Amino acid sequence: MSFGRVVSVGLTTLLVLALASGAAGMLLDNTFEVRVSVVVEAPVAAIDPFVASPRQHVAWLGWNDDVDPTLRHTYEGPEVGRRARVHWTGEGFGRGSLLITDSTAAGVEWEQHLPAGVESQGQVRYEVLTPERTRVTWTERGTIPRPHGPYFVDTLERVMVPQSERALAFLAAAAEGRPPPARETETSAPAP
Repeated sequence: MSFGRVVSVGLTTLLVLALASGAAGMLLDNTFEVRVSVVVEAPVAAIDPFVASPRQHVAWLGWNDDVDPTLRHTYEGPEVGRRARVHWTGEGFGRGSLLITDSTAAGVEWEQHLPAGVESQGQVRYEVLTPERTRVTWTERGTIPRPHGPYFVDTLERVMVPQSERALAFLAAAAEGRPPPARETETSAPAP
């Protein structure tokens, strides 16, 4: 077999595999969901200001200049609650936005647009355990674009769990008025 024929067969095989992979990706589930919780030694009134205001998210989500010095935020709408919005851009975090869609005594809900076409809806719910103790549960659901996104759902969920747990540890520290845990060097964008 000539070299040209080997190259032709190789390229044809790669094309068929790419088409088959793309077709399969159109049929696979492209949704993800992550849920984590923490008990905070503080009342809801001490926790909610950090969650209901996108301007306060830097205190616990890890979206700050220490992680990505190129990160820039712009804010729209009210400072706190429904319709509060943040847009961000940075070399490490890419470009995205978060819009708070609901904010009540029970918790906060939002929609996010993330890099690479990832869309998500998140919520933080408060469960009062005692007047000074609250269980905070964060749930993030979303989709990764097809055709190749479905292949990365499991990886995304595995990455999001520890990042979400770390964010809730920072939220607990902020609400409890204590120093945050030591921050590890992060190389990837956190979950919202």
